Amino acid sequence: MQILEIVAQEYKLNIVDIDIKAEKVIYKKDGKVLMTFDKALELCYSFNYGKQIIGRGSYNPKTTPIDFRTGEGNVSGSYGFEAQIVEVEVDKETGIVKVLELWDAHDIGKAINPQSVESQIEGSLAMGLGYTFYEDMKFKNGRVLNANFAGYRVPRSIGIPKMNTILVETDDPEGPFGAKGMGEAALLPTSAAIANAVEDAIGIRIKELPITPDKIIKALKEKAAQAHKEA
Repeated sequence: MQILEIVAQEYKLNIVDIDIKAEKVIYKKDGKVLMTFDKALELCYSFNYGKQIIGRGSYNPKTTPIDFRTGEGNVSGSYGFEAQIVEVEVDKETGIVKVLELWDAHDIGKAINPQSVESQIEGSLAMGLGYTFYEDMKFKNGRVLNANFAGYRVPRSIGIPKMNTILVETDDPEGPFGAKGMGEAALLPTSAAIANAVEDAIGIRIKELPITPDKIIKALKEKAAQAHKEA
């Protein structure tokens, strides 16, 4: 309607007499093509009209409030599901963990914009790498000691490993157009997947984030001491 309002003004027509079909603006009485849809958009943004076309909509899913006493409730109309696998290499001498490759299989309902979904997953994986290995907020007497990013490290593009995204499409009846929420859901299992890979590599479960070289060295020494004691 916003576009048709401008075209109607331009041609001095009643808005009810024009329509958009097959990417063209037509005069409904005789089917005459007034202009292409692209040209109509150009007209809207032209100097004469300068109208910003903004789409508006809303979606109210079926939800129920959370009962904080029981933890029960339904906060979303649909839920996404995913699985992650991580391949790592651990240097037992230095405690340094190198992530070689990541895989994320994500049930996202209908991928309305697959490229956007893949980018969102990759961004979430990068965030997951950050809080798994680098991010460590320090507090003292209720004050944050990390004054800036020099003391609060985050991943950089140069250190991001190869990422593989697998989009599992399911037509969700509650999601708009069959889609599910994407957001930053992909970062939730990342640290657990990395911790699993580290345990598989060195036989030790690191249970506290961030996973740092000193924690790995300490855990390896404790494991060796325990093995020596049992022997």
